Amino acid sequence: MIDLQPLLSATPRQRVISINALYDPGFFPDDSGFIFQGNTTGMCNMDILRKSSTTSITFEEDACTVLDTKVPLYQSVGAGLNGEDYLALISSYQRDSGLDGTMDEFLPTEDLTAAANNYVTLYGLAYDGQSWVRQSGQTFKVPYEIDWVLSHSNQLGMSRVQAERDGVVRTKGFNLYKFNKNSQGQYTKTNIANLCGEGLKGDFSYDERFYITYSYVRADQWKYFGYKSASDPAFQAKLKSGAADLFLYDLFAKKTYALTNMGADQYALFPHFRADGWVYFEVYDRNTRRRSVVATDAAIRQARSLPFKAD
Repeated sequence: MIDLQPLLSATPRQRVISINALYDPGFFPDDSGFIFQGNTTGMCNMDILRKSSTTSITFEEDACTVLDTKVPLYQSVGAGLNGEDYLALISSYQRDSGLDGTMDEFLPTEDLTAAANNYVTLYGLAYDGQSWVRQSGQTFKVPYEIDWVLSHSNQLGMSRVQAERDGVVRTKGFNLYKFNKNSQGQYTKTNIANLCGEGLKGDFSYDERFYITYSYVRADQWKYFGYKSASDPAFQAKLKSGAADLFLYDLFAKKTYALTNMGADQYALFPHFRADGWVYFEVYDRNTRRRSVVATDAAIRQARSLPFKAD
């Protein structure tokens, strides 16, 4: 983990915090805590990061908890606007490490054998003053829907619709859901929109206007990048070698934008929104074997160009 604040000081310095975990970090939007995954699930209060003396986290610290009951992988987390409900959403998922170390192929792992039995579960997370606890979950059956993402306020969920037929994997697009909590403390979900397009697991903006995802290049995407046709030599080179790009869905304007137009063998991956609207993502260049973290304010500029006006 890298602390960016010291880099902005009058005397810039780099603060790197080592984490005894493997993957799937998640931060609560109210700045109360964070979660990491490995052989166990570790959670910490944000206080540990505010201490300049913190240079490593093992999850054995007083501010941290190794959960007695693990949260399954590929979770996303949110916090209710009422300041009470902390949730972790987990679902059937398609694993994508961004690179297959053996084949050097950027192809997500397809595991759709149980697609008709796909599920999504909402787990409550609670801090009792001493440690974090995973509460009982509520599971919904969601055939052919995978890679669910919870919005930061717990109000929305996005799933990806995917199925296999005749050996060919087809993606229908995304389903947008509204979550509500009834008087008995149970959640309901209502499908409020269906989005056409490609992409893997993404992220909501904090104002819930935008959804961002990434997609490995496909033959029908030429129009998003400004090519005159699918036969354009530059697009064909990209299609042949492979690439991945970011796509931004404006849920208010009902439009989709390609945020990148990566070259052949270049991959924009794993986008995440920051609270102020900036997006972080990873770029891997297979030509140079270099990985970089990149930031863009594209969603902020899009929001300014088409301001939201309440009725």
